[in-house]
Amino acid sequence: MLLVNITIFSSTLVRLVAKIRHLADRDQLTGLYNRFALNRKLAQLQQLHSRHQQPYAVLLLDLDHFKQVNDQYGHLTGDKVLKHAATLLKQSIRNEDILGRFGGEEFLLLLPMTEQQAAEKLIQLLRQQPLQLGDTAIALTTSIGIATAHPNGAALSSETMLQQADKALYHAKANGRDQVISFDAVH
Repeated sequence: MLLVNITIFSSTLVRLVAKIRHLADRDQLTGLYNRFALNRKLAQLQQLHSRHQQPYAVLLLDLDHFKQVNDQYGHLTGDKVLKHAATLLKQSIRNEDILGRFGGEEFLLLLPMTEQQAAEKLIQLLRQQPLQLGDTAIALTTSIGIATAHPNGAALSSETMLQQADKALYHAKANGRDQVISFDAVH
């Protein structure tokens, strides 16, 4: 009887730890990875690049004019917009890609084993599928900054990759928004 109780307790404890780990790695609103988990995943990709020259791309996406959505429709609608964007993005990426909410209206997409980016496809997807709330359609546009770790390229730190993607994102926003800019193109 004691052995049965210990087995049940152990099984319950393992499930509980797994659930806590899952919750700790997820953004509460969107269910995507949170910034903490994204930083860990990015560090893992950077280590693979350093050891084995595996390419990867970092895409930083920012929903354009999101503050206007909150101001015009309210924060609850803003939350619906974030969930809608998260769902669309998640449905359009490969299984091995890593998507998370980086903060506010920013999403981070990590593309392992590729230098190719599907960023234009993501922009089109969001643009073509507005959030429909009754008779109101809330249009979505996004600006995307990209940094790429090329095979046989310099092994850059995770922080540097994020800085490069961020710099490219700011160029996309400064040049009119709703577009993709690669760090390689601005530097």
